[in-house]
Amino acid sequence: MKKLKYLFLLLLFIPTFVLADLGPKPSITVYLKNIEGKDYLIDLLSDFKDRENLIEEIVEHYQDLKDHEIYKYHEDTWYATSLRNFLLWGDVQGNDEHIHKFTYFGVPEEFKVIIELPDGTIKVSNLIKKTSFDFATTIDVNDMSSVAGEPSPNYMKHFGILVLTIIIEVGIAFLFKTKKYGTIVLVNFITNTILQILMVNVPKFATSLLYFISAEIAILCIEGIIYLDTLKIDKKKIVLYAVIANLVTALLTFII
Repeated sequence: MKKLKYLFLLLLFIPTFVLADLGPKPSITVYLKNIEGKDYLIDLLSDFKDRENLIEEIVEHYQDLKDHEIYKYHEDTWYATSLRNFLLWGDVQGNDEHIHKFTYFGVPEEFKVIIELPDGTIKVSNLIKKTSFDFATTIDVNDMSSVAGEPSPNYMKHFGILVLTIIIEVGIAFLFKTKKYGTIVLVNFITNTILQILMVNVPKFATSLLYFISAEIAILCIEGIIYLDTLKIDKKKIVLYAVIANLVTALLTFII
């Protein structure tokens, strides 16, 4: 059993990209007012000073926008980001709701909102700083002023993820024929509550792959060590259970 504990401890110091695309992603939601119709384009401007190699690029599914002013526009090294960086997924096409969400690992900490109107006119907001995990801002298209939107952190979403994580891990434990459900519930409540708090209050845990992966590995190892001391099943099954349960719940978090 000591060897298995040492294995979990060793994992704490081994970086891996197995979970690179799992977990909640930071987001920026832009609400537009004083704009009509949906024949416009929108994106986030961010500084490409350290990403010069992307300046002349365009994401494949935006090829038809390469001749638009929004792609050509720049302020020094500030360029439209979703169009160039596949790590930022954005609703760049206009819509009737005038609500646009930008997410994934390329969400910038500082940005400006750029809009191309139907006649090709470009409008750019002031500099905006992202201050929370799920950030929202409202843009008045008349003067491109910005006001912070509704309280950004979606606490119900994170609480729902916590509850589903516990339910699924208990379900998987049932398949492994362990009866220590109370231990599993308590351990998961503590470890995953800490993770969700970090996700909401420390954006780096989602915007940085290393931060997020380290947190997931730490949870796996902590849970594994505790289970080795408490669950009354074969030790190899405990290792298998800890790995499977954490991979499944991490995948669930990504889907949600």
